Amino acid sequence: MKFSYCTIPNRSTQTLVDIAVRSEQAGVDLLWIPDEEFYRDPFAVLSAIGAKTSKISLGLGITNPYTRHPVQVARAMATVQDYRDEPVIVGIGAGLKPTRAALAAPDGKFVEVTRDAIIAMKRLFAGEIVSAQNSAFKIENAKLNFLPHVTPKIYVASTHPDAFRMAGEVADGVIVGNVGEPAAMREVIRFVEEGLKAAGRKREDVTIVAWNMVLCGDDVDQLADIVREMIARTITASHSKIRALLGLDPTQVEAIVTRVKAKQFPIERELVPNDLVAKMAILGSAEECTRRLAALHEAGADMIGVRPAGAILKALDYEGNVLGLHEAFRSAMKE
Repeated sequence: MKFSYCTIPNRSTQTLVDIAVRSEQAGVDLLWIPDEEFYRDPFAVLSAIGAKTSKISLGLGITNPYTRHPVQVARAMATVQDYRDEPVIVGIGAGLKPTRAALAAPDGKFVEVTRDAIIAMKRLFAGEIVSAQNSAFKIENAKLNFLPHVTPKIYVASTHPDAFRMAGEVADGVIVGNVGEPAAMREVIRFVEEGLKAAGRKREDVTIVAWNMVLCGDDVDQLADIVREMIARTITASHSKIRALLGLDPTQVEAIVTRVKAKQFPIERELVPNDLVAKMAILGSAEECTRRLAALHEAGADMIGVRPAGAILKALDYEGNVLGLHEAFRSAMKE
């Protein structure tokens, strides 16, 4: 199982490069830089990291086809590819609603729009002339004036079963957000496999990334408090099928959704108890976290993607926490 993590570009580019260098020295497999809100430009940051490192893989995690035109994403990531002999990764999701609203971004059904974006980008990477149109973007006879020496890979980030199926048909990977239960991960992979079967593809054609908040420490109550509000927001945004797969009680979910939509914070332990948090995040000692990651691997996940959140960044040394987890993870994987 490969180990990756995402870090928000909310610090200077040089600081982010230094973090990437330390991560490479520690043996981290892949570093993701997100294209969310209005932090430093992820394509510029990835290029800066690529210029100062050589082994750690690079991922854009995550952009979207509403605020970023697919042709521009393809052009930018084909440029980042200059720094690596293995494929860089383009993670594509729905994007954050506030960011889309701030840009008055067009709307459109996620599965259809994302499928079109993936197909268009793959054709652009192959040097083809591309035309496409949907409610979110339009392409008329576009062609890159250069070709990446290695073709970047495209992963879909979602919590929607139809998106998992679509990813199985056309994408190179799936970023499965906030599924901490192995049984639920197996069901998600079955959705992906339905898409693979429909397209005549094989399981090895798609990488499954378990995209989770992972916090290591001895005080689980304290760790759960850090992410409790984020878990409530995640439950609100998640597809009903994923909620069911995680075994969430519908009455409890309704109460949580009501609170989040009314913006009534903070979220109490009684509303989002620790056992619910544990279904969507991984908390505990480094050994306990590693055990749970191994269980997700046994369920079919190929890579762990440790994801940040604002509350996590404020409460603890995020990179230190991740690298400590990575050390325990690597030791366990060698046993």
